[in-house]
Amino acid sequence: MSRVVVVCEGQTEEEFVRDVLAPCFYGLELYLEPQMVETSPGHRGGALNYGRVKPHLRNVLRQKSAPVVTTLFDLYKLDKHFPGFEQSRAISDLGQRLDVLRQELHADVVAAARCQPGRFIPYIQPYEFEALLFSDVASLSLVNPSW
Repeated sequence: MSRVVVVCEGQTEEEFVRDVLAPCFYGLELYLEPQMVETSPGHRGGALNYGRVKPHLRNVLRQKSAPVVTTLFDLYKLDKHFPGFEQSRAISDLGQRLDVLRQELHADVVAAARCQPGRFIPYIQPYEFEALLFSDVASLSLVNPSW
């Protein structure tokens, strides 16, 4: 079974990877392991700054037991120190903006980790992840009928 580490922005994303995505990938012999970045001593998730994200990604990519690493970060409130952030702000097309951010993040992290480029596949969610959870009220009510 291959291991894929998904570095998540917060607890909601971590739970989504663990409880929804991971079981779907077991049949494909992929083990998805969600991780959150330490944001302050003893605390993880939310309010990501690139000064903490980059070393976390570098360290995970240097582990021999983690063949592939990806991210689940929101574009909304993305730290201005992320690679390509300022450049991407001038781009009005959302898809192109995300492409620039992913490409710049990929280049910076792969250089820092000195790993094979195919081991890091960054993903930046174009919309606030938690907002997507409320996009289908009928499905949401199935989770907890009292809602």
